[in-house]
Order: sequence, then structure tokens, then C-alpha cells
Amino acid sequence: MTFRENLHYLMDCKGIQIKELSAMTGISENTIKSYLKENSAEPAISKAVLIADALNVSVDFLATGRENAKEKTPVTEFVEVVSLLKDFSASHLKIILALAKALKQNS
Repeated sequence: MTFRENLHYLMDCKGIQIKELSAMTGISENTIKSYLKENSAEPAISKAVLIADALNVSVDFLATGRENAKEKTPVTEFVEVVSLLKDFSASHLKIILALAKALKQNS
């Protein structure tokens, strides 16, 4: 995922509006809006650090969607899987667990 996508995702998850993030970071609302636009430039590292600190995530997560650059699976995918699992019945969860175990054995 891109910086823009991760920033959108985090702001949505945490219920933070542009105005709030601006107040938390000292970065102007217009600058934050520019980071959220499609095909926008990514922020300077100093601004990325301010945003990451305000959202309580690493700069790696903001930049890549992973908690660290060596991680293979983005944290956002784990969050999405877990949020989907809560809607399954117990019998479906058993099937999903069996499938996950089988996939792990084959990897």
C-alpha cells in the first residue's frame, strides 16, 4: 500500500479528521489534504515522523503498510482478516482454522 492509502486507512480506523491531524502534528490542513490526494507527493521524512507519532504507528507502517520493511505481510491485511472473522459462525471458524493450518503446513 502507498503512504496515501495507509494514511487514509489510519485516519479512518482512528476516526481522525484532517483538522485534528493538523492540530496534532502542526502540519497545515492543506498539506495533509495534499498527502491524501491521488498521485500526491509523499511528505518529507520529518513530516512523516510527525504524522506517524500522532497516529501512534511507525514510519515504516505509514510508508509500506508493514510494521517493518522486512515483514512480508502488511499489518493492514491482518486487521482486515480479524475484522472479517468476527462475523463468522463457530462452524465456519473451525473450517477457516483448519484451512489456515493446512496452508501453513504447505508453506
